[in-house]
Amino acid sequence: MKVLLLPGLDGTGTLFSGLIKALPKQWTTETICLSKLPGDSYLAQAQSIAKSYLNEKTYIIAESYSGRVAYELSLLAPEKILGITFIASFISSPSLLSKAAQLAPISLIDCPSLTKITLNFFGFNGKGSDILIDSTYNALLNTNRGKLKQRLHNIASISKPSQKLEIPAVYIRPDRDRLVSKKAVIDISAIYINLNVIDIPGGHFIAQAHPNKVAGIIINFAEGLLPP
Repeated sequence: MKVLLLPGLDGTGTLFSGLIKALPKQWTTETICLSKLPGDSYLAQAQSIAKSYLNEKTYIIAESYSGRVAYELSLLAPEKILGITFIASFISSPSLLSKAAQLAPISLIDCPSLTKITLNFFGFNGKGSDILIDSTYNALLNTNRGKLKQRLHNIASISKPSQKLEIPAVYIRPDRDRLVSKKAVIDISAIYINLNVIDIPGGHFIAQAHPNKVAGIIINFAEGLLPP
C-alpha cells in the first residue's frame, strides 16, 4: 500500500520519523516536504501533490496544518485516495489563537528558551520530554521563515469548506489539544460523512509523543479498506 504523509506547520516531515518506524515495513511510505512544493497556498500545494504523487491509489496521513491540503486533494483526485487519517488536524479555522498567531514576529524562533516553553505548553501540555521538545524546535528552526509566515497566514485566513465527501477517514484527536478546538473537529465531521473520531490522551503533538499508539489506529483503519 502506498502511503503519503503530509506534515504539520514546519513542513519538513522530519517529525514523522517515529511514526514511520511504527508503520508496517511492507507499506511504501513517502513524506512530502511542503517547502519544496511550488506554490504556497493550500490549493496550489494540493495541485502539485496530485500531479506528482497520486499516480496510484494512495492512503493519506495528514498532520495538523496539512489537513486542509488533504481536503483539497480530496476534491482534486477522490478516485486516487484510498482513505485519510487526520492527526490533530483541521480543514477550517482551528481556534481563536490561530487568528493571532500570524501577528507574532517569526524572529521569536531565534529565542530557544521562549520557543521551547511555548512548544511544550501548547504542543505537549507541559509534559514533553527534552528530546521531543528539541526535535520539534529544530524542525521549526530549519523551516524557511518566509514559508512559515505564509503558512501562519494560510491558517489565519482559512475558509470553512462546505462540499461533503464520502472518502473513508479517521480523525485521531488528542483529548487535550490546545491548538485545535472541538469545533474544528466537528467541521471535519460535517464534510467527511464517513469520519470516525478516536480520542487519545495527550496534547497536539500526539504522533510524536505516542507514535506506536497512533500507528496502531492507522494500521487498523487503513488495512480495513484494502480488498480481501
